[in-house]
Amino acid sequence: MKYLGSILTAATLLSAGCAGELDAGPILEDGTLTDPNEPPLVAPQSSEEAFAPIAQDLQDTCGNGGCHAGGTSVPFLPATGPATMELVMQYQTQLLGNPLWDQDTATLYTYGDGRSHAGGTFNYQMGTTSGISAWFAVEKAAPTGGGGGAPQPSAMQIWSGCMDLTDWENRNVAGLWANKGTNGNADCIICHASGRSGFLANVNDQEVFDFVTQYPSYMAGYFSLDPATGEVIVAEQRLTDVGQRKAPNQSHPAYSYSAGNANNALEAFYADTKARLDAGTCGPPRF
Repeated sequence: MKYLGSILTAATLLSAGCAGELDAGPILEDGTLTDPNEPPLVAPQSSEEAFAPIAQDLQDTCGNGGCHAGGTSVPFLPATGPATMELVMQYQTQLLGNPLWDQDTATLYTYGDGRSHAGGTFNYQMGTTSGISAWFAVEKAAPTGGGGGAPQPSAMQIWSGCMDLTDWENRNVAGLWANKGTNGNADCIICHASGRSGFLANVNDQEVFDFVTQYPSYMAGYFSLDPATGEVIVAEQRLTDVGQRKAPNQSHPAYSYSAGNANNALEAFYADTKARLDAGTCGPPRF
């Protein structure tokens, strides 16, 4: 019936055109014609509106068992509640494609289609993958300087330029974490000397510093984001959860985050770096 109606309408217009002039509808002051049946213009969908439909399923699928809700090196979800665009954007390097907003390389999209990931397979609810595509389309269409065209440096990227090797060495962050022991007297360096599971711990100050400042997945071993403020904080919650063998870290040897001096060194280094950030004396981002 839809097509028949269109054919009849076209036939009517052609017939009227043969008999005389058509009523073109209202004429604006500038002389242009308007169609009275045309729906009103609708403002383009905002980034927040495009993201909202996928927020809860991202939490349900990716935060299940604590995986990306603080339990991994890419904690892009809050501990509770639906995902927030602000927190996801802080991990754009790992989640949102290379180049940015490229669906084929965006793990936020590809890992939810049943592909093997972290020893299992995960499937979004119906509509979420298309929702991610729709969000990406809005971002790509955003004006330069907004979410799509030229993204601003993330908090983690800015933090990478604030960290200083001399502070790192003076606080002995690398050495103390390399030699931090578990409850079974096994030091972190035994398993993490080469960055196992995204956590690098060895006594080479320069090497560990370079990895932590140049690769966001390794930075997330020591630093995280406050879901409430979006500011960089010490990854105390993640490091505590790993030591307490909370999911998904049940197979990790138990340890206490606050035992020894490794946590104090990391927190002191954080204070050094935060002071540089607050003073506006950071260097350029390192990734």
